[in-house]
Amino acid sequence: AIAAGGYAPSTLNVIEHTSIASTGDAADFGDCNNARYGSRAISNATRGIIAGGYVGGNTNDTEFITISSTGNGADFGDLLSLRGGGPATANNSVKGIVCGGNTTGGTEVASIDLIHFASVGQYVDFGDLTQARRAMAGINSPTRGIAAGGQDPTNYNIIDYVDFATLGNATDFGDLS
Repeated sequence: AIAAGGYAPSTLNVIEHTSIASTGDAADFGDCNNARYGSRAISNATRGIIAGGYVGGNTNDTEFITISSTGNGADFGDLLSLRGGGPATANNSVKGIVCGGNTTGGTEVASIDLIHFASVGQYVDFGDLTQARRAMAGINSPTRGIAAGGQDPTNYNIIDYVDFATLGNATDFGDLS
């Protein structure tokens, strides 16, 4: 398990790891390129990607680590738009998406960015959420990515989904209770 960045009492650039199979404290993995907090992550068995968040303001910066070995983050390119304020993320073993969030001015975005783990920095427009919002939770299966909840500042109980196999706008999945 990997944790990157944070805020305590100022913005951090640390990356720590721990083995899920055993108990114990986290150990140093390396450092982020930039001190950051509020980022979201996507990963497969090979790469972990740290996306968006706050780096002196909302950022579109992303970086990656190789999960099998410790070391510092490396540049992975830029998201298509700024992504602070809790975008949702989801992935399968080949692709990852970053959904929603907000810009430096606090305006929520609906766009969804797609990346293939094998590439470096070649994000493409996947489509849009059904509602622009931030502070969402993302979950996934091998075939679908889901963005749930959020706010703009109104709280939403929306659940959206996309199919990883095809580009396009999110579809209404239902509502949170």
